[in-house]
Amino acid sequence: MLGWCLVLAAAARPALAQAESDDSDGPTSPGVSVIPLPVIAYSPETKLQLGVAAVTVLRPQLEQQRATSFKTVAIYSTNHSATLEFELEAFLLDDRVFLGTRLELQHMPSTLFGIGNHTDLDDAEDFTRSTLTAETLPMYAAARYIYLGPIAKLDLYDLDERQEGGLLDSDAVLGARSGRDLGVGIASRYDSRDHSVGPMAGHLLKASARAHHGLTGSQFAYERYGLEARTYARLYREQVLAVAASAAVLRGSVPYFNLLKLGGWESLRGHFGGRYRDKTRVMLQAEYRVPIVWRIGAVGFGGVGDVGSSPGGLLSHGLKFSVGGGLRLLLDADARVNLAIDFGYAGDQTGLYVELGEAF
Repeated sequence: MLGWCLVLAAAARPALAQAESDDSDGPTSPGVSVIPLPVIAYSPETKLQLGVAAVTVLRPQLEQQRATSFKTVAIYSTNHSATLEFELEAFLLDDRVFLGTRLELQHMPSTLFGIGNHTDLDDAEDFTRSTLTAETLPMYAAARYIYLGPIAKLDLYDLDERQEGGLLDSDAVLGARSGRDLGVGIASRYDSRDHSVGPMAGHLLKASARAHHGLTGSQFAYERYGLEARTYARLYREQVLAVAASAAVLRGSVPYFNLLKLGGWESLRGHFGGRYRDKTRVMLQAEYRVPIVWRIGAVGFGGVGDVGSSPGGLLSHGLKFSVGGGLRLLLDADARVNLAIDFGYAGDQTGLYVELGEAF
């Protein structure tokens, strides 16, 4: 996801929210919230960005049913990166069907630090690649809160520029120049959250297994297994403790750009996006979210994690950490959409992030 440093006009448009009240404890009203935003942004990975974003939330007639959200982002930055992203999370047929779909087109200058859980900032090398990513997850409700279904993910990418004499230029890294990677598998989801966009209570558990092989249309041969758990607890009034834990393992010949990553907005804010990459990853993050006044709130967060070539290789150089804090501006009370402005500290790196929504 993109790090947004400044979203213009967000606080200056009270009509943006269609809520009957700013009190998020109360019931939400059915209808549609559309939040269009011009964007001026900055992140450690992309530098200064300009573009537009919009979040559409469809609230159902019945309060116990879940909202459907659709996000569109179009960004161009001063380091000549460009991103067009569409993301849908839909609950259909009285919540019996969940459809998650994401499509992303990206031209992105970035930085490679190497592979493994110990990388040196002095070894960084620059590269630019173009990518198309498509992912779909249609799931059916097998029981209350439990969804099961197939999953498919496609990556098409081409390395446009690379540093002469660097790791990517040496062909020592699998799939470094270009590739087609298609994986299919199965996934399960337990979701008892009280809200799909801005949860304040409940749990989300996800498990998935994907095979990437010639039979699926991939140029590579490997499997991916992943587990993720999130829990949200309202401790006092509207104060919320959010905790997320995840573990993932890759087995086989994995292309470099699909190795598991640590760093960036969603995984240890403060570390550069993709600072650490390897075949195994574990991560634990927590946030404490506190309303202050009007639509303004504050967040404190921290996290630890690591990557390794195998489960036994984890923690060989100690846990990576991240701590920080930030502010929240509630843009739509019914849709529970926040503008998030966070600063993360990770020892030898720091990062400023501004996003529409939460890291988890």
